[in-house]
Amino acid sequence: MRAILIVALTLGLLILAAWLGVKDALTPLARDRIDNPIYAVGEATGLEDDLKRAHIVVFGPAFWGQYPGTRVFASIDSAERYLVENNKVMDGWVIYQLSGDFVLDTYLENGQPHLNKSLVITRLVKKPSAFPSQVQRDRDHLAPSTESP
Repeated sequence: MRAILIVALTLGLLILAAWLGVKDALTPLARDRIDNPIYAVGEATGLEDDLKRAHIVVFGPAFWGQYPGTRVFASIDSAERYLVENNKVMDGWVIYQLSGDFVLDTYLENGQPHLNKSLVITRLVKKPSAFPSQVQRDRDHLAPSTESP
C-alpha cells in the first residue's frame, strides 16, 4: 500500500512539473496593435482560408528553456531567404504572419530571433509558388557554369 502511495505521489509531481513547464506556452497572445509584424515559416496546413477560426498556436518557450520557442523573422524577405537556403520552398512550406509584435514578443537565442511567448497565426503571407523566381535565381547563382572557357 505504501509503495502505491509513493508511486502515485511521484507521478502526481511529474504531471505537475510538466504542466508548469508548458502552461504559459499553451496560452497564446493576440495583440490589437502591431507596429512590427512577426513572420514564421511552416508547412501549409490546408486551413489558410480560415486561419483566424482555426486558431493555430505557434509556441513560445517551454520546459524552462529546453524548447526556446519558434524561430521567427522580422520581414517576409528574411523568412523567404530562410526557406530558400534550407530547401523548404518546394516542400510545401509557407510564410505566416503572427499575432504579435517583433520588438515586444521576440528574443535572441544563439543569434536567431525566437518567440518569447506563444502567438496565433493570423494570415498566410506567401506560398512557395508565389516566389519561385527567387529560388531559381539562387539555384542559377549556385549552379556550376557549363560554359567552356
